[in-house]
Amino acid sequence: MGKSGLELKTEMSTDEAILMLENLVQSMKSGKMVIEKGKDAVVITPQGTTKLEMECYQKKDKAKLAIELNWNTKPSTSDPEEAIRISSREPVPAEETEAAEEKSDSLETEETDVLAVSAFK
Repeated sequence: MGKSGLELKTEMSTDEAILMLENLVQSMKSGKMVIEKGKDAVVITPQGTTKLEMECYQKKDKAKLAIELNWNTKPSTSDPEEAIRISSREPVPAEETEAAEEKSDSLETEETDVLAVSAFK
């Protein structure tokens, strides 16, 4: 099979970028990704093992997130050292987590029940 490709670089609103990423995810879930630019198109059928590379940084006045996905039909030999998590919540510093755990260990049962309930309000 021959090699074909497209390079897409454009500026758009955040909402438009979100829609494009959602379309990308939906087409990936369907098993067939068709990416078009003008009269050119590339059809990708994700299968086998997926390799994910992500580069992200934030500076004072600029942020960047670059995502690269590759597919191979052979099994993966990589073993990630740490779990990867993507969310909208910022991580809690380790000192705060440890202090909260120590505090919760020292609370009486009655107070712990009140804290648990208030956490879900």
